[in-house]
Amino acid sequence: MALRLNTLLAELKFRRPCASMTKDKLKRLFQAELDRMNTMMDDIVTVAQVTGTHTDPR
Repeated sequence: MALRLNTLLAELKFRRPCASMTKDKLKRLFQAELDRMNTMMDDIVTVAQVTGTHTDPR
């Protein structure tokens, strides 16, 4: 997650309109990205629990 957020920050530095973002806007942007990544991780965990493994098919 940290790598993705650092990449996003680096991309924002090179975009002119994004260079003037306020601290509050950046905080909301990063929070939205964290929420998206957490949802994706939850989906991965759910799928892993449902499908099991080849040694424990459940």
